[in-house]
Amino acid sequence: SLLAVNDLVRSSLGLVGAQLRARQIEVSCELMDLLPPVHANRYALEEVLLNLLTNARDALGAREDTRAAQPRRVTLRTSTRDHRGTAVTQIEVIDNGVGIAPDLMERVQEPFFTTKDPQAGSGLGLTVCRSLLGECDGELELESTHGEGTIARVRLPAATDAGEDGAP
Repeated sequence: SLLAVNDLVRSSLGLVGAQLRARQIEVSCELMDLLPPVHANRYALEEVLLNLLTNARDALGAREDTRAAQPRRVTLRTSTRDHRGTAVTQIEVIDNGVGIAPDLMERVQEPFFTTKDPQAGSGLGLTVCRSLLGECDGELELESTHGEGTIARVRLPAATDAGEDGAP
């Protein structure tokens, strides 16, 4: 179905926002106006965002207090751009947590691989995200600086058969 991405971001944040704030994590949204909608399953995309927000929460929880002066922060950003010749709608989940070590960057995409304690993660979150995004021709890209934070970037083909913000 046709989805207004900003509405989806707001509803996903509504599900975990209180949990983030309870852990003293600042949350901000930088949502682009007149964002093109996407063709996707709402619940699948919500699952992707919840996984990415949970990863950001855990990365912030694992952060050493050597950066205590810098608040723990998650930013959700939406935008549209040309990616490899195709118009895409993009959602970024940005955190200033522990980041991913360069030698682990490829491995975090493997099923059952996790950097979390065994009781804290199954190692399937990113695998599930990739699978769900693949069903709607989307993709997930991770960009990380160890010790500084991570950007999880979701790209989805912008719907060209609709007006802005999901209007037909």
